[in-house]
Amino acid sequence: MSEKPISPLRQRMIDDMTARRFKERVQKDYVRHVRAFAAFLGRSPDTTGGGEVVHYIGKYGAARVDKAVLVSSVPPLMLKTPSNPEGTSIEVFDNIRKNVAENRSQFYRDLTLPFFGYNRPGAKVSEGVREHFWLQGMLGSIKGHYDCVHEFS
Repeated sequence: MSEKPISPLRQRMIDDMTARRFKERVQKDYVRHVRAFAAFLGRSPDTTGGGEVVHYIGKYGAARVDKAVLVSSVPPLMLKTPSNPEGTSIEVFDNIRKNVAENRSQFYRDLTLPFFGYNRPGAKVSEGVREHFWLQGMLGSIKGHYDCVHEFS
């Protein structure tokens, strides 16, 4: 009888837990928790974003989650609205869309200054960081960038 194939995510988890010398009962507990999270998502959790993690914690509370780290997270609503008066005005997003469409390369070059705080007095500018940020921006599709700005606005 052949065994059921293991998903790449589960295999990575098993390899990691084995390398860390987790006991079998701990490994089973981890798999159980990930399986519950996958059931909540309705798919494999290896493509999960921070918003989905926050939604899970909001629904089930912290009892099911030991730790969660949200790195480079974006608030769910950035646009200024009557219910979000501290948000960013639509004109800012319109300007981003305009600049991405007209000269995406220059937009990503210019964005590094405020993004990394290089526009502050006395800030030490790293040209390497600026060039890498520009490269990452240029590697993405213009449609993806445009759609991303739309989602934030």
